[in-house]
Amino acid sequence: MKRLRLIPSISIFSAICIVICVAQETSVSGNGGTIRGTIEDTSPLRAPIPGVEVIVKDVAGNEFKTATDDYGEYEITNLPTGRYFVSVYKDGYGDRVGKPVNVVAGGDRYFPLKMTKKDGTVFFFQKMGFLFWPLALGAIVVLAIIIGGLTLVLSKKDSDES
Repeated sequence: MKRLRLIPSISIFSAICIVICVAQETSVSGNGGTIRGTIEDTSPLRAPIPGVEVIVKDVAGNEFKTATDDYGEYEITNLPTGRYFVSVYKDGYGDRVGKPVNVVAGGDRYFPLKMTKKDGTVFFFQKMGFLFWPLALGAIVVLAIIIGGLTLVLSKKDSDES
């Protein structure tokens, strides 16, 4: 008698497990994965960078593009399962190319990145501070003296030969 009561209980439990598994598989397979994150600079402030072009490329060469918002955040949804390479571009910053990331169906992958500001001539002088200006000026004066001296020696040598 006890065995007869156990069979319906096992059947009901098995049916519930099958329904749950099928429901999960349906909801996961219907949605793609998501890659999202923030992009900030490498300065001590770690400021978010708006307007960064984010390109996600799969191994077959398909591209998905977006840009960061005012808070440096980006998100690309409904990506098929697979391996992707994330690249980020913005004028005035060094490019980050081909950072690998894996995406699973229904998964949400948080992928933060950092970018370094490019050192231009003006930025270089700003970064070096006040003490660099006299050194740079002195180097220019010394270079002018050397070029002037060479010119004087060469012109004297030409006049001696004539």
